[in-house]
Amino acid sequence: GMLDKGRVLFSQMVKKGVPLNVFTYHVMIGSYCKEGNVDYALRLFENNMGVVEDISRNVHCYTNLISWLYKKGGLDKAVDLLMRMLDNGVVPDHITYFVLLKMLPKCHELKYAMVILQAILDNGCG
Repeated sequence: GMLDKGRVLFSQMVKKGVPLNVFTYHVMIGSYCKEGNVDYALRLFENNMGVVEDISRNVHCYTNLISWLYKKGGLDKAVDLLMRMLDNGVVPDHITYFVLLKMLPKCHELKYAMVILQAILDNGCG
């Protein structure tokens, strides 16, 4: 399907040295997440943080990954990525807050709930 075509095109772009931007990676990360390959999407994101300009500061990439990690049962990984996002100085947006609020009821460990609430309060939503 379209995802396979996108992967082939992405691979060809990398092999031919076509400069890739944060939008290209955002689309590919989202595609891998949608097919359920969240761990690969996370690796793609992490491996290119120092390579692709602005990927480490892109709230949309972080939010997308946090949301998918949460959906796939990785609340601990989602909260860890949220903490790294905040440590990198990336400010959550309204979509990030929506994702975080959806995560709260599933926080069976107080430490996760506290991190999420603190992120919301510290970044202008309190």
